[in-house]
This record gives sequence, C-alpha cells and structure tokens, in this order.
Amino acid sequence: MLTHRLLTGITAILTAAAPTLVNAQRGAPQNHQHQGEHRAAHYRLFDMGTLGGPRSVFPFRAAIISETGEAVGFSDTAAPVTPANFDFACDYRFVAHAFVWHQGDLHVLPGLSQDGCTLSLQVNERHEIIGISENGIIDPFTGTIQVRGVIWRDGKVDDLGTLGGNGSITTSINRHGQIVGWAENDIIDPVSIFGGTQTRAVLWDGEDRRPLDLGTLGGPDSFANYMNDRGQVVGDSFLDENVSPITGLPTVTQFLWCKGRMKDLGNLGGTFSEALQINNYGQVLGHATLPGDLKIHPTFWEDDRLVDLTVSSHGGSLLTANWLTEDGELVGAADFTSVGGPVFGGAIWKRGHLTNIDTEDADCGVEAWGMNDHGKVVGSATCGDETHAWLWNGGHAIDLNTLVPSDAPLHLVRGLMIGEHGDIVGIGVPVGVSDEDFLISGHAFVLAVVEDEDGDEDYQSASPTVPVVPRVARSHSQTFTPPTKEAMMKLHELVAAELRPFSLRTLGLRHLAPR
Repeated sequence: MLTHRLLTGITAILTAAAPTLVNAQRGAPQNHQHQGEHRAAHYRLFDMGTLGGPRSVFPFRAAIISETGEAVGFSDTAAPVTPANFDFACDYRFVAHAFVWHQGDLHVLPGLSQDGCTLSLQVNERHEIIGISENGIIDPFTGTIQVRGVIWRDGKVDDLGTLGGNGSITTSINRHGQIVGWAENDIIDPVSIFGGTQTRAVLWDGEDRRPLDLGTLGGPDSFANYMNDRGQVVGDSFLDENVSPITGLPTVTQFLWCKGRMKDLGNLGGTFSEALQINNYGQVLGHATLPGDLKIHPTFWEDDRLVDLTVSSHGGSLLTANWLTEDGELVGAADFTSVGGPVFGGAIWKRGHLTNIDTEDADCGVEAWGMNDHGKVVGSATCGDETHAWLWNGGHAIDLNTLVPSDAPLHLVRGLMIGEHGDIVGIGVPVGVSDEDFLISGHAFVLAVVEDEDGDEDYQSASPTVPVVPRVARSHSQTFTPPTKEAMMKLHELVAAELRPFSLRTLGLRHLAPR
C-alpha cells in the first residue's frame, strides 16, 4: 500500500461526480478513476494531483502523449531528497515517482529500487514507456545513487544497462521500440559530466536490447537526444577535451547518426551546438551559440545546411524553437516588432516565414510549446504575474481556462503538448498557488477531448473566438508594463531547464544571457 505519509499528502481535489480510488502499490499498478475529473463542453479536465509532495510534471520537448492517448510524467512524494540522490533523477527537492495516465486512469510506475527517484519521459504507440530510475547502488565515482535508463512494459520495469560503467539515461523511443540515450563505459574521463567515466550516445535495439555505442566526433563523450522512426539519431558530441571557461564544457557540436555513421551538423561560430529533435524527413531542430558563447540561437538543419533561425526568419526574428512537426514546422516565440507586432509573441515557423499567433493582447509575453500534425498549437501567455495556457486553432487563440468550469481545481498556465486527437497536456496551479510558482507547486493536467453523441471528436470550444485575456483588470491596462524580451528569455531558460533536465544546455549553459 502507499505509505500513510503519501496518502496524507495526496492533493484532495474531489467532486461528487468524480470518486477517487488511490493506486495501492508501486508494483504492477491497478487502475483507478483519478481525482479532479471535471466535465466541460467538449473537454474534460484531469488533475494529476501529486503523491504527497508539492508538484507533478509533464516533461518539456518530448513525446509525452501518444497517439493512443497515454501521457507520461512524474510526481513528487513527501520524501525529501538526500545527498545520495542523483540530481538527474531527483531534479527537485523531493523524491519523484513516474506515472502513466490513460483515459482517466493513473498508474504509478515501479522503479529499480522501492524508495528511489523514477522519471518517465516518453511513450510510444506500442505502450512502451522509457525513463530513468535510481537503482539503490552507490556510484563510487560520484558518491550518489546510480541512475539507469529503463523501459516499462505491461507495468514492469527493465534496466537497460550500460556500456560497462555505472550509469545510463534514456531520452527517446520511436514507434518500433528502438531507444536512444546516454550510457557510461569503464574508461576514466577527466571531462565527464557525471564525474567518472566516458559517456557515450547509445542505441538500444533488438530483443536483447544490448546498448550499441554510437561513437563520437573526436572527443571522449557523446549524447543522443532524439530518434525518428527511420532509425536516425541526433544529439551532440565533444570534439576535444579543452574545457571552455564560458560554457564549462569542451567544444560540443550537434550530430546526425545513421546506419553506423556519425555526421557533424556544424555550429554558428561558438563552441556549443546541440541537436534536440529530428522528424521522419530528416529535418533537425537544435540550437547553437554565437562566437563568444554568450548568446544562443535556435537552428534548423536540412539538406546539409545549418540555418540560424533568429537571423534568417522573415516576418520577425525567431527567439525560441520548442517543437518540430512532421511537416517541418517549428513553434516557439519571436520578436515581431519589425512588423509592428509584440516583442515576444507566439510563433509558427515554416520554410523561413513566421506566423504570429495573435492572442489579441500585445501586453503579454506569448510562447508556443507544442503543435500536432493537424496544425493545432498550445502554449502560454504571461501577462504581468499571471499566466494562461492557450490553444491556437484555425487562427483563433483560446484561453484553456475558458474550456473548464469556473470552479475547476486548477488554473491552467502551460499548454506543453497536444496529441493528434486533440488531447492537451500541460501544467496548472491549484487554488491559492501563484502562477509564478508553477514550476515548484504546479500540477500536471490532461485536457481530454470528449466525443459528441455521434462519436465525432470536437476540437473546438463552445466559444471558439474567445481570446487569451489576463485576469488583470482591464482598467489597469494603461499602467501595465509589458514584459521585456530579456525577462521572457530568462523565463524560457528556466522552464526549459526545469522541465527538460537531460540536455547539455541545461547543465552547462544556464547562465547564457538573453539575446
């Protein structure tokens, strides 16, 4: 059974129409109707609650919701982390446990050790979930508990192993069940980011899932970040062992690996370049520093050419790129002041041209975080100390808070991803919690599409033209100070670092100045 400590800490957001049954154990999970279910026209809100701690999380820039409607994330327990807990697995103040949500049922996933941290990071259409788990064994190099890349199938967890070292991390799984990530070997490495042996990009494939070392571009370490359904892998590799005083890392460049060959995708003149995502057409989303390593720009690689998206966009200047679709579209935020628009507005990029996601409120800092292949976009709008999650569909920006009852348990602040069937996952804050505290006290939510009487899914709100409107009284608008680009960039860096922990950028480049 869940301990009394966890039971008393679970957020009590219950309604008469939504009875709650608590998952009894962290072994083979049992179904339960989750707390916080609320009906609304065409959508139903599910609050993931917590496991006794302050927050639950859906990761950023990952396939966190599958085409079959499963969503994966992790939730804090009431147990505080200790100096022995590894900060990659326990990336906050409390021990976290992985979960998977599907059609109102929440399963807490087992770990390699009963009390260790576990994070679930991606799920595919075969119901396979990848993530990481502490295994309870102390790493002699770091003095912290070892972390292993794992896969969950049918509620059971399997350790994917290493290359002979003590740790590994999974980062991506495709629809065929191929997995990529990082794994340590047994060769001592003076520039190891883990403080021990070499870290190599790896591919786990086949029935035995033995890790395959993908090599490097010359330095001792490499890191695989994403793979597509064609088996192409992208990531980044050290080119040497000469540590930069600016980045704290050796020279790093992004790579594309295919059929045994690792290709250097280039840089923008700095010493850091990282590939984050690849679609099935081989187009690559990344980012890279400029000469001097004090500024970083989003990049797009295609046809042997690395494009600086900030300086090459038309209709504005792209500042952040958060998701790449199969159609080669990117979503993020852009500076539209050159065309009379906002300084930090939600943006869609396609073939060099920017579209401003108009939320009809120029005072807000707006950013798009996810997009599905039907052209529907989700994101956030920050207006002073208030933030609203939104859905952009057919030219209209809809505040997600208008799609749920006024007495809903959460204020929805971040729309992170939208599935192909229209289900939205994101982060909200409970009643009494400031919007600004969503990273430390927020709850993961699912806003699920409800089928109509004919069985057709309706993606629209009952009021499809409702704009994103801040809760700040409109009479205050004359004295309201719009957010600066610098402030919004700092917020973007913070969100990216907290919700996407397995990126070299979040490890060594958190201090980068805004553009």
